[in-house]
Amino acid sequence: MKLILGMMLLWTATVTSVFAFNYGDRVQCTANLIVRATASTSGTYVTTEAAGSKGTIESGTSQTANGYTWWYITWDNSYTGWSVQDYLQPVSSIPATPTSPTPGTTSSPGPVQASSTVTLSWGASTGATYYDLGVVDVATGTFVVNTTTTSTSYTATLTAGKTYKWNVAAGNSAGESAFTTVLYFQTPPASLPGTPSSPNPADGAVLAVQPATLDWADTPNANSYDVYLKAGSSSFTQVGVNLSSSQWSANETYDATSFLWYVVAKNGAGSTQGPTWSYSIGSSSGGLQLGARVMAALGGANVRDAQLDSTPLFLQYAGVHGTIVGGPEYGTAGGFSGNWWQINWDSEPPNQNGANGWSAESVISLVQSSADRPQPNFGATYFIGKSWYTASSINHFFPSDAPDSIGGNIGSLGNCTWYAYGRMLELGYNSTQLAAIAPPGQGNAYQ
Repeated sequence: MKLILGMMLLWTATVTSVFAFNYGDRVQCTANLIVRATASTSGTYVTTEAAGSKGTIESGTSQTANGYTWWYITWDNSYTGWSVQDYLQPVSSIPATPTSPTPGTTSSPGPVQASSTVTLSWGASTGATYYDLGVVDVATGTFVVNTTTTSTSYTATLTAGKTYKWNVAAGNSAGESAFTTVLYFQTPPASLPGTPSSPNPADGAVLAVQPATLDWADTPNANSYDVYLKAGSSSFTQVGVNLSSSQWSANETYDATSFLWYVVAKNGAGSTQGPTWSYSIGSSSGGLQLGARVMAALGGANVRDAQLDSTPLFLQYAGVHGTIVGGPEYGTAGGFSGNWWQINWDSEPPNQNGANGWSAESVISLVQSSADRPQPNFGATYFIGKSWYTASSINHFFPSDAPDSIGGNIGSLGNCTWYAYGRMLELGYNSTQLAAIAPPGQGNAYQ
């Protein structure tokens, strides 16, 4: 509006001001305005006042000349003279203080609002071009809203469970009104935080070294966390206070191998303590270590690259041996959280490029030495009660090559081919591979 009005006045000399002035009125020019010594376009030039300049009317009446109404003005920069009315307007007066502000009361803590998103509103002030608004957190004494707006309302997103105070003033080019009386209100308390979950390291994990960080899943409704740690036989100690994220970083190494820890999730409504989790430092379960000989468990072992969450490189066949060359590394992939080992496998599945990768501790086991292996009863009785010996779909040598004492067609006990196949299957070797080596009724143990 001001720009449009200014352009109209600047380029249209016949525009007539709608204002009439009196002695002592404060005025300002809406465009660059010439000041002359007499009320005439031919009067002696005094100066040019820039648009927006202010002055005071010094003549009780105006004069008319050359189609203009002229006023004698003392300008704020001390120049005096006659200027035409067309480019003058009254200096705006300061608007009145806004009325009817809401919500709140004049005494703390004030009413509790329906939610933490609060709309502040007030009545319009005549002549106001903006409103100056402030909202303060009573507990900290800091502004959470400090802004201006052209509207008579403002919606603030605040923190649950807190007390706030606020006020507002009306303003224009002449200045600002007094602020409204301070009003207080409260936001409703938040729900209690959820229960901390999904610890990393996983509960009960056995690690090679003490972890640099403990972390857990972001907890619903939590604003901060405290972490408590018990190292060895010591008492629980608060090691993390008011953490803003769901992670704690250790700043020391503890003289202990067993640890307990728990997390307290907090917000303005209170706190929720999570379960107590544990981890330990030392040899991995099953005696796994660098250089150990291992084999893939029954069902095979997924092999991954160093990025454990990536797609498996391949599935290593059950029973294939390998040597541990790296690890352990703690991680989560494929539904398993725990130790992972880098293994150089003795052989690789067909069409795979390389046989080195990381496998979960849960799908590998130590290769037993001959002294460690149980010595079976070399006869058909060894197989009685085994879950896999009576089904041809599992052991294709039954019944044609099984001893007659257990339902087969071979009269002698401990048929070597059938026994060798059964033992290898029992030790975790892949059934499909063994079947390819010795087709039903055709294979011999020495093949």
